Amino acid sequence: LRKTNKGGVPKQVFKLFNGGSFNADYNKKYKPLKVAIPATAKHVEVVAVITGHGWGVEKANCAEFCNHTHHFTVGTKTFVRDHPWVGDNFGCAKQIDKGVVPNQYGTWTLGRAGWCPGLEVTPTVFDVTAQAPAGKEVTISYQGLLGGKAYLPEKAPPGQYNPTGFGAQIDMESWLLIYE
Repeated sequence: LRKTNKGGVPKQVFKLFNGGSFNADYNKKYKPLKVAIPATAKHVEVVAVITGHGWGVEKANCAEFCNHTHHFTVGTKTFVRDHPWVGDNFGCAKQIDKGVVPNQYGTWTLGRAGWCPGLEVTPTVFDVTAQAPAGKEVTISYQGLLGGKAYLPEKAPPGQYNPTGFGAQIDMESWLLIYE
């Protein structure tokens, strides 16, 4: 937590949701959370660090090479994190100026879900102050989707299947930060 001209000093943090195996049961473990926002709150954020991993065993090549989306609903408004570099053969190569380590062996150039080789994973920050008013209780929910639906893994077909690969995994941590 740090003060960064957000209208207050960070005072409280609430653990929200974490990732796991990205499959048909992924969203079943996420129940809405209720958080009482202090009357002294000046600024509220949802902060999440999200990356996808897994390749070679599922048709969609999730979660490293598929654009899974992450939906955080605070009150009645939904905030979405997606991965726009996925599907771009040079998605990571285009980010060398941001810290990607160039000229690695293999697939280092390919756009990935939330990370690139050598690049710091930048937290996603949503300003939810308007949806989490001071002195009120707010409900926060989450779901991870692929193509707007729950992800239903299908085994990769022969020729795409790689026995050294592994199934889809979402690495995620998320928090609600309250500035006073």
